[in-house]
Order: sequence, then C-alpha cells, then structure tokens
Amino acid sequence: MSDQENKDKPQETEEEQYARIKAIEKLEARNFPKVNYKWYELGTNICIELYEKNLQEGDVTVRLHESDASQLYLTLRGEEHHFDLYGTVKDLSVTLKKTKAEIRMISTGTPAHFPVLLKCEGRINAAKEKKYKELDKIGEADKSNNLNDFFQNIFNSGDDERKKAMMKSMQESGGTVLSTNWSEVGKGKVEPKPGH
Repeated sequence: MSDQENKDKPQETEEEQYARIKAIEKLEARNFPKVNYKWYELGTNICIELYEKNLQEGDVTVRLHESDASQLYLTLRGEEHHFDLYGTVKDLSVTLKKTKAEIRMISTGTPAHFPVLLKCEGRINAAKEKKYKELDKIGEADKSNNLNDFFQNIFNSGDDERKKAMMKSMQESGGTVLSTNWSEVGKGKVEPKPGH
C-alpha cells in the first residue's frame, strides 16, 4: 500500500480499534487449548506445565502431526487438545508430578527462540502492538501539553491585572501560591503555603 493510499484511508476511531482487537482475540480464542497451562523456555528447551491433579500414568500423552512439527496434540484423560506452536519442535517427553504434568520439547526452528508459545498469540500481540504504537504517538504529542505550557497559556491570555496577580502571588509566596485574582492579591503580602 502506498503512502498516498494510507493517507486516503479513513483512520480508525479508538472504539473501532478496540473492537478490532477484541474480534481478533475472539476469533483466535478457538485456537487456544482448553486446558490450564503455563510455559517457559530455556535456550532451545521448551516446557509446557499442564496443571491437573492426580494424574496417573497414561492420563497424558503427546504427539506431533506427522507432516508438521509445529502441530502438537496433547491428550488429557482421553480428551485431545491442539497446540498450534509458534515454531517446530522435536523430542517430546512427559513427566508427571503431584499437581501437574511437564511436557518438554526442543525447538528446531530458526530462530530457535519462541517469543510466544502459540501462533495465534503472535497475531493478537501484533494487533495490540499496533495500538500501543499509536498510543505512543499520541503520548509524544501530549508531552508538549505539560503543566508549564498550561500556566503560560493562562498568563499570556490574561489581562494586565491577571499577569500582575500571577507574578506577585508566585514571587511573594516562594512559588507555593498562584492566583489570577488581582483584587485579592493586591490587598497585601501573599503568605507562603507549604505543602500546596
């Protein structure tokens, strides 16, 4: 897509972006295995910890698709769950513990590092990352709208009495009081107010 086409394309509202991300999450939710698990990676070794109590030998089996080593099938007590892994793996093993099963494997893809376990997580994260980049741009633009700019705007847009009141109140109070009301400030010395 050319730069001109990008400029001509209508910009999404925040609500539309949120709805798009939620739609991607909902669509991808069907790709998440319906089991309680966490995963971690050490070098090329990947471990999926499947949290399930009282597992017996044979309750958990794992296999890879015969032609696609990124498709992991885990059977838990007779129910099969599909893991569409980020990359290819080999050397599957299962170790049973008291409250979990550890499914270990070795990454064989290039790069060997898995930034996410499942491919669908990458698509969801990409959509969110785009939104975060847009928010960063908005944040950069807002940096110029700091408090000092706010007070300068009040000062510059005011009449002479407002400017005198602001200058006198800040100077006499040591920077602890700021007033725009000359009829109040002009009556006498402005006392400092610590903690304000």
